[in-house]
Parts: sequence; structure tokens; C-alpha cells
Amino acid sequence: MRTLIVSGGTIEEDFALDYIQKIQPEYIIAADRGMEFCYRKKIMPDCIIGDYDSVDPSVYRYFRGRSRIEWHDLIPEKDDTDTQIAVDVAMEKGSRQVCLLGATGTRLDHVMGNLHLLKRMYEAGTEAFLVDACNRIRLVSGELILRRSEQFGSYVSILPFEGRLSHVTLTGMKYPLEDADMETDNTLGISNEITGESAEICIGDGLALVVEARE
Repeated sequence: MRTLIVSGGTIEEDFALDYIQKIQPEYIIAADRGMEFCYRKKIMPDCIIGDYDSVDPSVYRYFRGRSRIEWHDLIPEKDDTDTQIAVDVAMEKGSRQVCLLGATGTRLDHVMGNLHLLKRMYEAGTEAFLVDACNRIRLVSGELILRRSEQFGSYVSILPFEGRLSHVTLTGMKYPLEDADMETDNTLGISNEITGESAEICIGDGLALVVEARE
């Protein structure tokens, strides 16, 4: 099942609508204020999660009156964010892929927390992406093929997610690497580009944050 989670961060709405149409999610979760985007764009979530402390009351009442929505009501004083609980619900539903919209924005603490949620899904064997109008972000180990026809933006950055990356080889890219190591204290992997029809990222050891970006 392909699941979309709409969180309460920054959403460029025209982009988001095009993206949703492209991925055709089979299950939609609105995490707290993410329901406001769904309300404005007439999207009916399958599930709504939150404490609703930042939601317009009229939007909350609108969705609360819809019988087919599954609700997970939370209290404001909790250990986990609404987005983390949405991720857990998506995995409990057996999602094979989870895409998060509204998971980036002005709250850097929330953005960093959401990046770490990628590892939660990676460890569960769930393919996961954080997506906004300028970035598509995932965690990768082993090998990844990026095809030019499917790439998200002009630039590809590879960063160690924890510790170091060892035996990194990049082929089909403007700045190739062979059997290199990447540390968390440098920016070696920033702003590469695909030069052919496809590029290959091979990581011998470690977990990489791969960011496809555009201006």
C-alpha cells in the first residue's frame, strides 16, 4: 500500500496537488494541521491523527462529521509528535511506501525530527520519502539507481546520516567517486549531477541521506 502523510509544515499547494496526482496514494493520513490542506483542496483523508491544538475549529468539525474517517485522538502533552504517530500508523497498516508532505518548513527542530523518522521506516523495511516543492529526501544503503527521466531535481546530494560512509562509488555523475569515504564533518557529497541516462550510487557501508534538489 502506498501511503501519503500530510503534516502541518510548509506545503506549496500547486506542487502538492500535482505530486499527489502523480503518486496516486492508496491511503491518506492527515496529521493534525495537515487536515487544513486537505480541507482546502477537497481531499478526504482515510485517517486523521492529532491533538488538534493548531487546527481551525471549523475544519475539525467538518471532518469530524464524516463517518468513514479513522480517528486517532491524542493529547497535547505526549512524547511523540503527531507525524511520528502517523508514521507508526502507516507502518501498522502494512504500507510498502510512505510519502510525507508538509514535513519540512520553518521549524528546524521538526524538520530534523522528521528526517530521523526516515530511519524508523527504513529499519521497518518501508520505502519512505520526505517531499516538498524543492526536495525529495530518502535514506539509502547498498545500491541506488537514479534515472534522469525520473529524477526529482537537477542536483543530487549524498550525506552520511550517522557516522561515516565507507567505500562510496558514484558513477554516471558529474563528480564521480570510487571507493571513497564520507565523514559527517565535511560536504563532499553536496550538489552532484546526473550526466547520463542514469547514475549509480553504491555505498559499501553506512546509511546515506540522499537529497534530490532543485532551485
